[in-house]
Amino acid sequence: MATCMDGELQPLLGGRAGLERSAIVADPRQRRILSILESRARPTTVDELGRRLAAVERGDGAVVDDVDPRSIRLDLRHRCLPGLESVGWIDRQPDGIRLDDPLSAVDISPPPLGAPDDPAWPVVSALLARPSRRVILSVVADHDGRLALKDLAAELRLRDDVIQPDDDRRLPIALHHVDLPKLAAIEVIEYDPDARTVTPTPRLAACLDRLDIE
Repeated sequence: MATCMDGELQPLLGGRAGLERSAIVADPRQRRILSILESRARPTTVDELGRRLAAVERGDGAVVDDVDPRSIRLDLRHRCLPGLESVGWIDRQPDGIRLDDPLSAVDISPPPLGAPDDPAWPVVSALLARPSRRVILSVVADHDGRLALKDLAAELRLRDDVIQPDDDRRLPIALHHVDLPKLAAIEVIEYDPDARTVTPTPRLAACLDRLDIE
């Protein structure tokens, strides 16, 4: 099994790249940008992208001819587009911006980019940040009932697809403080931090099937 020597929350981390991709997927505006770019057959300028984004966020879907709001332009130029470029999901050329096969290296099946408001995106974000959360969800789903934190940690220690800490105490600490609260927040599990027990929600099985997670 792989080992990890530094940092007590390292066992389930997806690294910096995973955290950056997770943050993008968690951001509704970034998902709308990806959706707009996917629908375009030609490169899209920042101004045109801003106008289309403003129309989508206004709710009527109509592309307005006047200049998009300054706040959207600034956000595109200084936050959204640099973030998408840093993870390799867009290609910025002199004639405009093209989509560059985002999420191609992700080994789950995310919702289509054309559905930026799909309720499965928060789950995708959580899994990109810490890929071993997929294993956590699979173990919880297999038990189909209340599972003690110590038993969950014991099962994860037996898995070859979970990076193992050098100190056995670190895995349950990471689960208790980071992973299980996050998975509970997106409503795929219920976690009782006092009793330290995990229970699958009705949404879990549907999410595992939707994202093609075994």
